[in-house]
Amino acid sequence: MFGVVDLVIVMVFLAITYQTTILSLSDLVVNFLLPVNVSCCICFRVLYSRWEKSEYIAVLSCLVWVGLWMMIVANDVIYQKIVTPVWVAMLILTFVYFVFCVQKSLVFDEKILEDYTYEIRI
Repeated sequence: MFGVVDLVIVMVFLAITYQTTILSLSDLVVNFLLPVNVSCCICFRVLYSRWEKSEYIAVLSCLVWVGLWMMIVANDVIYQKIVTPVWVAMLILTFVYFVFCVQKSLVFDEKILEDYTYEIRI
């Protein structure tokens, strides 16, 4: 729920920011929505795994992603070489993967609920 709510809040933020500033929608999507969407995908995938201490892995993975993203955005040569179709493709892929992760997490929750319903802990 946290990831979905976070994504909704960022989208509302983007809509308000787009209406009240002179920034282009593509700049807002690339600089806000894409990194948050990837972070949500990382959190969903890692937190709904069977790994122990998955919270630490999720935080570390998100920090690595943010560091990588900051290096890409800070380096103007790399940033300019990534053309708009690549940004759009990345955004579409992250949304598809996000939906996959949410669907998988719902199946995982259902399985856990079944295991506890029949008092079987796997």
